[in-house]
Amino acid sequence: MTCPSVEVDRTSSEITLADGRTVRPESTWCATTRPGQSFTVAPGAQLDSWALFPAVPEVGSSFRLSWYDFTDVENLQLR
Repeated sequence: MTCPSVEVDRTSSEITLADGRTVRPESTWCATTRPGQSFTVAPGAQLDSWALFPAVPEVGSSFRLSWYDFTDVENLQLR
């Protein structure tokens, strides 16, 4: 896996709130721990990741997550 630069990392992911606002993270795991670095994740291994967004969805409202080049995930909800 390769983490992009801090600038690219902060624009590579976003959430779209129910009111239509698009929110990008202020900080992410890659930008904080390994900006621009490559590392290996073994087959079958797991890696925790996180992002700090300046606005979050309301509990029970649905939102969409775009995370790097992965397929968007829609209709997520916080409980």
